[in-house]
Amino acid sequence: MAENNEEDPLLDKADIEYMLEFETEIFLDIVRSDGLVVAAKGLNLDLVLLNILKVYQDPGNLVLVLNATDAEQKYFDQKLNYQHVYIEHDTGDKRIEEYLCGGIHFLPARILVVDLLKKRLPIDKVTGIVVLRAHRIFESCNEAFVLNLYRQHNKTGFIKAFSNSPQSFTVGFAQVERVMRALFVKDLHLWPRFHALVRSSLKKHEPQVIELHIPISEQMKKLQTYILEIMNNTVRELKRLNPGVELQEVTVENCLIKKFHKILQTQMNDIWHQLSNKSTQLIAELKALRHLLLLMFYSDPISFYSTILEYRKADYARTVDWVLSQSAELLFRDAKALIYSADKEFDPEFCPKWEALLEILKVEIPAEIRKNKSPENTTVLILCSDQRTCYQLNEILSQGPRFYLLHEALKKKVPLNALSSNFKNCDSLPDVAKAEQSNVKPKTRKGAKKMKTDEEAGGSSENIQPSIDEEELEDEDFQSTYILTMSESVLKDFDESSREESILTPFTQMENMNITQVCESITAPKILIQTFKSGENYISLQNNLQMLKPNFIVMYHSNITAMYEAHRQSDTPLKIYFLIHAGTVEEQAYLTTLRREKEAFEYLIETKASMVVPEDQDGKSDQCMTLQRGSATPEKNTRKGGQAEEPAKRVVIVDMREFRSDLPSLIHKRGIEIEPVTITVGDYILTPEICVERKSVSDLISSLSSGRLYQQCMQMQRFYSKPMLLIEFDQNSHFGWNNQYMISDDDSSFKVQEKLLLLTIHFPKLKIIWSPSPYATAQLFEELKQGKAEPDIGGAIAIGDHDLDLIETKYNSSVYDFVQKLPGITSKNVDRFLRSGINMQAVVQKSEEELRDVLGNPSDAKALYSALHDECSSAKEAQEKPKFSRVPGSMWRELPYNGQEFKKLSGVPHFLWGLGGDHQLYVYVHALDIPIRIREESYENERWLPIEGFSSRLLPTDRFHFSNDDGTVDRAIDKIRLPSMAWQWEGDWQIELTLNGQPLDHNGWTYAVDFPSQYYPKKQWKSCVRRRLWTRTAKYCAMNSWCAIAPLHKDATKEPFIDIAIGGQSLAGCEPGGMLVWAVTSHNRVMFRTGTSTKSPEGAKWNHIQVPPGCEVNQISVGPSGLVWAALLDGRALVRLGVTRDNLQGESWLEVRSPGDNLRIIQLAVGNCSIWAVTQDKQIWFRSGIKGEGAGLSEELAAGSGWIEMELMID
Repeated sequence: MAENNEEDPLLDKADIEYMLEFETEIFLDIVRSDGLVVAAKGLNLDLVLLNILKVYQDPGNLVLVLNATDAEQKYFDQKLNYQHVYIEHDTGDKRIEEYLCGGIHFLPARILVVDLLKKRLPIDKVTGIVVLRAHRIFESCNEAFVLNLYRQHNKTGFIKAFSNSPQSFTVGFAQVERVMRALFVKDLHLWPRFHALVRSSLKKHEPQVIELHIPISEQMKKLQTYILEIMNNTVRELKRLNPGVELQEVTVENCLIKKFHKILQTQMNDIWHQLSNKSTQLIAELKALRHLLLLMFYSDPISFYSTILEYRKADYARTVDWVLSQSAELLFRDAKALIYSADKEFDPEFCPKWEALLEILKVEIPAEIRKNKSPENTTVLILCSDQRTCYQLNEILSQGPRFYLLHEALKKKVPLNALSSNFKNCDSLPDVAKAEQSNVKPKTRKGAKKMKTDEEAGGSSENIQPSIDEEELEDEDFQSTYILTMSESVLKDFDESSREESILTPFTQMENMNITQVCESITAPKILIQTFKSGENYISLQNNLQMLKPNFIVMYHSNITAMYEAHRQSDTPLKIYFLIHAGTVEEQAYLTTLRREKEAFEYLIETKASMVVPEDQDGKSDQCMTLQRGSATPEKNTRKGGQAEEPAKRVVIVDMREFRSDLPSLIHKRGIEIEPVTITVGDYILTPEICVERKSVSDLISSLSSGRLYQQCMQMQRFYSKPMLLIEFDQNSHFGWNNQYMISDDDSSFKVQEKLLLLTIHFPKLKIIWSPSPYATAQLFEELKQGKAEPDIGGAIAIGDHDLDLIETKYNSSVYDFVQKLPGITSKNVDRFLRSGINMQAVVQKSEEELRDVLGNPSDAKALYSALHDECSSAKEAQEKPKFSRVPGSMWRELPYNGQEFKKLSGVPHFLWGLGGDHQLYVYVHALDIPIRIREESYENERWLPIEGFSSRLLPTDRFHFSNDDGTVDRAIDKIRLPSMAWQWEGDWQIELTLNGQPLDHNGWTYAVDFPSQYYPKKQWKSCVRRRLWTRTAKYCAMNSWCAIAPLHKDATKEPFIDIAIGGQSLAGCEPGGMLVWAVTSHNRVMFRTGTSTKSPEGAKWNHIQVPPGCEVNQISVGPSGLVWAALLDGRALVRLGVTRDNLQGESWLEVRSPGDNLRIIQLAVGNCSIWAVTQDKQIWFRSGIKGEGAGLSEELAAGSGWIEMELMID
């Protein structure tokens, strides 16, 4: 400890962990006063945090820790001996008990916000809050919400914040001031690497560092030059296309650092929608070029060359300009020279770092071991940036570099026409080929056994590293830790002839042990290969260093954090080998990262010197502006007694799941109280009438596709009179549709705008709110609440799953929807009204007083009574209207009103199509006891290949990877969509596990000789192909309600419909359930709806059926047998010929003349064996000779023989 601080009583506690001098200074500064500590990467503050928590680890204190990862929670829990530490997120009641026990509590901000709002947490008893990753705090986040609620009710507790990302405070205007304001702290403590105390502290514990600047080959230098030239040209072209955009950060040097694209995205997010497609393509190309450059240094020549071949494909060349440049041509040419000699023999170059690593492990370190005469417990730690490199080094050290390169060449299908002499003598070649033919994954190779680690180490460096494809990582399942042991021969004098021999053995004996147990069981010198860290778990490396106590560390990749972590390990002598490619982009990126961090601290130091901090920023006084709530609202009436009216408490009910968003915090900021509850219907309840369902753009698209939004809107409309759909955009993005939302352009699926149009047609009361940001939403909510009653919390909670199930089981849903539309009937009294058991006739006969007893509210009873009994028309109009009376025992009933007046209806049993007053079509499914379900099927096909085994790469003559049963239709499961919004998936895709009644294995594969053939459950020696069936069920959810059919065009008024007809349920030879739907448009076009059936009431799409020239159809009719007749504007008629089960839309039209020369047919009606017509003189005609059953095969039976006039019997 620092001598000048030894007198501090805080440091005299026995359980305080040892700290370096600068860590002690940080500890004392932050304990004495609240503040924000910003330290450089690598100067990890875990010991400082641990000692702070130990100071307050007492049941008499209650300390909250925010933004800690799961690994950090477990680490601190273990270091604090599991005493008075709570990291489990139990139920609310359990957390109340834990809060009362005091101690240290690790909780996510989302849970703390709810507990603070519901007063589960005794906020006045909280000792303080520790905030990690403070650079992520902004005004509207949940962490800031917690701190705001904390400071409103607790003026004495502390707030201590920590961050190790100085560069994050340089992005945006006054970022550090805004973060400190949100944290309620006034002091800023900066600890860069160049701080005098930091340098002197680390100097005392500095290990021996050997920097190895490894030169690259001339061939690699050329490739690096070519790629940098292409990147430079791309940057120049990007700046040329956007002269008015600030692009100072876009340089080739900055393109090399890891976070370049995140910085660029933050800088250009506001103008991204203004960039041309060319500009966005150039930015994507910079990312691809960076990946290509890093692949050359960090991977192997085989992977680099196979990636280069991908860029040379025609599809890529058509969209990317640099592929056709001269530099690219040289790049493609010299990349081939990396793996092939001048004689076209397979002779790949070794990565320069491989040779250096082998030299260190076979010469340098064994020499040190022999010198110290202590081979026991010697540990060598090799640190890499990613798991793929760990696997690569494990293979190279255990099998040799030649084996690894051959393995990669076979796996990536690089041609091996001829091998150089270096590889012809390789005894491992047959083993490699055999392994590949057996389809062996890297995770099952020798030495790649999965091990349990005390703290998983993985992730990435702060510097550049290859961007690994996630799917490839998942496929190969790389590990983050490998262990090898040195053979006894390594302890002897090194023989130059054994350089290529493997002297390292993978440790495979104890698979289910952690690293500590394995290392204790190994007495021979051991080598561990690990990644730097796991995600943001910066303490994992330090834990491993403390646990393993390595004698040697090899930094295979450059990493600032790991380098400074190693400086703290002073218990054992340590030698570090730092490997870096000299004169390359790797070295430049490492230096750039150091420079950018230094510049960030210099900026923060200057900002701190000139920063003006308000005296009340800590929130300990009521004058703090950050704690002020409310907004500009209408002035109150102060005339009464000269005093302002007491403002009423405003409340918004918020669903628990919504606390993952920023909106609740901003609503609370405007002076509105938040009531967090679990509600089934809606996300926000503003008033007793207004219910809001909030959707981000991405969530909106998925909800429309899955049909979930349809159900949510249906529930809101049933229980609330003013349902609203809020579509909220990201405040950092453009307020409008653009490519970043990835809206599908597939013509077979509905566009988002069309789905929203259908949604408004389905639910006329639904209002759609477009909000550019959560800030605008909070303001809008406040305006919507003005002058309105406050919502009923108990009522909102009561509307739950039980109510929805009650409607479906106890009440007829169509009756429920109809009753709810009556004046005076609300979500509060609809259940009471229905439970009274009275019918509509009894309701009409009841007096207003009797209705009051039924509804329980006089105003609701008066509204219903007035609507039923008040006259809406004059006496004269009433006299002119015909008198109708309900026939006793009548089967007629009214269908639900959907806001449309219908012009025409046409139906078959249980299915009704209607032409609305808006000239659009609707379908209604009613009185079905069994729900409509469809089963989507897709067959996954694979073929056996000699090297790969069974593979999804099929032959050109084969079927699609995912197809229908006969393989003729592409049925990729990610492209199969619901028919419309009226459908909803009933689960995820499932594998069929039976074949003709026989059980299959858990993978569901069936095997055959070839496509197509008979499939068998078991694999045979001659099985060359296999397939399995994926199934998914969808349910039609629009039962007993009108469902809109999509219009022909985006603009529904462009070509509306004028007639609709449905029939064909008895078409000869067809299976039961078929239906034929025909329609006529305002352009006199005849349309046929494909795919309609009892399983698909809406059908699939419209087909235009051509009519003979000069014919303009204005009416159409379909009979039960599928017979179709159409009336023309000139009075003639057309009959459709050839309508059969194999050709539902028929083959041709036949003209049928009108009954007389001066007579025009104005309306037709088709029966099973009859045709009826009405002419302009109001006469009715019957067509003789019609036989519906044979009309599809016979022209005579379809057209009939002649017209017969019907005599009207007038009484």
